Amino acid sequence: QKCGWTYVEAKDIPRATDSVLVESWLQDALIRLNKITAAQASQVIYKLRAAIMSGSAPDELIQANDRFRKLLFEENSEPFGKNGDNLNIRFFSENPSENYCVVTNQWEFPRQSIDGGKRLDLVFIINGIPMVIGEAKTPVRPQVTWADGANDLMAYQKSIPEMFVSNVLVFSSEGKELQYGGIGLPVDKWGPWFADEEQWLVPYAQYCVLRDKHGTPDYTQWPDHNVWDEKDRKALTNQRTKAYKEVAYYYYVQYVLASQMKGAHVYAQQSNVVLKGDIPIGVNRYGCDAWMEPRYFNLNGQAGAPPDSFSVNGQNWGFPTYNWEEMLADDCAWWIRRFSNMAKYFDAYRIDHVLGFFRIWEIPIHSVHGLLGQFQPALGMTVNEIEQYGLHWNEELMTRPFITDWVIDRWFGERADYVRKTILDNIGNDCYEFKPEFATQRKVEAYFTAIYNGDASKISEGDAALRDTLYALISNVLFLRDHREPNKFHPRISSQFDPCFEMLWDNDKHAYNTLYNDYFYRRNNHFWYHEAMKKLPRLVNATRMLVCAEDLGMVPDCVPWVMDELKILSLEIQN
Repeated sequence: QKCGWTYVEAKDIPRATDSVLVESWLQDALIRLNKITAAQASQVIYKLRAAIMSGSAPDELIQANDRFRKLLFEENSEPFGKNGDNLNIRFFSENPSENYCVVTNQWEFPRQSIDGGKRLDLVFIINGIPMVIGEAKTPVRPQVTWADGANDLMAYQKSIPEMFVSNVLVFSSEGKELQYGGIGLPVDKWGPWFADEEQWLVPYAQYCVLRDKHGTPDYTQWPDHNVWDEKDRKALTNQRTKAYKEVAYYYYVQYVLASQMKGAHVYAQQSNVVLKGDIPIGVNRYGCDAWMEPRYFNLNGQAGAPPDSFSVNGQNWGFPTYNWEEMLADDCAWWIRRFSNMAKYFDAYRIDHVLGFFRIWEIPIHSVHGLLGQFQPALGMTVNEIEQYGLHWNEELMTRPFITDWVIDRWFGERADYVRKTILDNIGNDCYEFKPEFATQRKVEAYFTAIYNGDASKISEGDAALRDTLYALISNVLFLRDHREPNKFHPRISSQFDPCFEMLWDNDKHAYNTLYNDYFYRRNNHFWYHEAMKKLPRLVNATRMLVCAEDLGMVPDCVPWVMDELKILSLEIQN
């Protein structure tokens, strides 16, 4: 009762002989939570009853369970609102005190049957819906274990499947050990789920609580707990603490999801269907992974893609790049945990953007567009290497935005004088540089957003064009300084379309183009091959799942070398 549950003897529960639902309790809850009439509540109950009856055959149980779940949480709209408007029916309240939670024992189904029904040891009922069923064995002999009860529950799912249509989970215990499972899940796949998942689950649950408490996933804005503290784990796993009670809901949600996923996987395997999962290359900058283990990520960089025919400015995906030095230091443990967890639910997986294991397009945190990115890792060029191509090196001219009067007049037209006075400083010889408050694309973005009171969606067409042209002017450089080795440089991709290239003498243009082609299409091939071979073999061998991979855009020659060597299937589209 301290936990909000009331014990009611099975004989005192008001239900019909062959009824799974306690319909009077359910009707009361529907009326109480939705302010609907008894007749309307009866219409809702009729649909639930029909879903339960559709699971009367054992081979239909999993599908019926899924239909029942959808009726509760997805397809729960009824025309009971004002003027016949749809109303989303609530079966449960987020406030536990508003639910009627009952635990009973020796639940018989069918009730008072002539042939004698099956007796379930423990049934947990919320608002008249049986949600959890358990078996409790008495260890009268050493051979009796939780598995005996689990096998009984598996048998009941075949003999009285209707009782399990509304089921969320089943459990079994002999008083010493308690194990969980989902409907249709073989007993050998039951386990102490929490213990197996605790490493990631506990931080994840705390992250969810803090995210909701502070109203944002951006943990850098939280007043405290800006990074996971391993010292918190003890309190978060002790059921007697306030901290545990705050996070327990998220443990439960993840358990339900895992049970459903495992059940779907088992059903697919029994039906000779292979389930294929997906491994996206990135994680959210403000997600739990970055909060929990920031050492694995370069949070001062943004992953994206270089320009192509679909995106002339490249793509900025926003998520952080990986700190592979740190990941390789512990044999890619983070990745192996990720792949191993997927193997519980899938038989094959696709690596999305497999190029990320060779190199990633890394964009500085102060950039909006992708043009100022560089491949990471990559072999940056020394000044001596650059000059060996016959290019006359001028660091100031080639690494800073090239801004002259003719560039300003051409690009900004009637707003050229405004740009000169407001955005730029004249540094002599008809040349300019950005004022410090406009020196990066993010600063330009913030300036225009502030003009429109923080709502960038309201920016006028003219100001949007001005802002985007200023972005382009900031990108108007020939070379980018290496993010990690400041004495090395990378040619800026697609720079041939900008004034910084136009201003070169013809012989320097030829030298630059030769350097450019060598850098982007030849220089890094063997280097990237070895980078991929440091990582992918460990991950491919971490599980028995079938591995597939795909990518688009600038795919270097070394990619098929690695995929062929590791027997990774490719997804290819013929033009």
